[in-house]
Amino acid sequence: VWATSNLTTRMSGPRLFYTGQRLLGQGKYFKALRYLQKSAKQLPHWGVVHLELARALRQTGAPSEKIAASLQQAERLLPSNPRVYVNAGLFWEAEGENKRALRYYQKAIAMRYSLNIPCLHAARLWISRGEGKKGIPCLKNWLQYNKDLSTIHRLLARSHEQAKHIAQAARHWNITLSYRPHSVTLLQEAFLFYVRHASSRSSRKRRAWMRTLRSMRRRIMRQLSLQRKRR
Repeated sequence: VWATSNLTTRMSGPRLFYTGQRLLGQGKYFKALRYLQKSAKQLPHWGVVHLELARALRQTGAPSEKIAASLQQAERLLPSNPRVYVNAGLFWEAEGENKRALRYYQKAIAMRYSLNIPCLHAARLWISRGEGKKGIPCLKNWLQYNKDLSTIHRLLARSHEQAKHIAQAARHWNITLSYRPHSVTLLQEAFLFYVRHASSRSSRKRRAWMRTLRSMRRRIMRQLSLQRKRR
């Protein structure tokens, strides 16, 4: 510890920051925190320092007040950086402040953040609030990138159901199961969806839905049987 402390006192602010950032990427969170805390003192005008410091504080279980303060500084200095809003959203969601988290995720989505993290998290929160329709545009946008397709189709299925787009929801459940045909959890979710809406279908469509339900029931029983045999 003394050697590290002695070394950091001789390092410049930028070098402290880049060392802390590298250690953070390597998962050496407590060591990274020491470098980032020192760099924040030397470079208080660098918003990215406060952003990375907030990440290190989160990973090391620091008090919420410290993390919030670092994120606030990062937001003040980097108002056009979507990473700030993604990290703030993740922090406030973990704190149970879902409404606040959604505001940050929406900002990151509006800035066209290059990863699907804010969209997926926001979509789940909207679904939990019965507002799944709000997540449909960003989820559709992410379909073109060919990543996490089963997750996105599953969220689209649930979002469309809340928006009362039952045919679209059914289509996305079918696509979800085509990617993960052996998932009992997904099969059960899809099965319950078809149960909920079978009675609202026309006579012809109801017959098709009942065939789908019978097929899903057989698939669920088959997968459960296979799971029991593996134990």
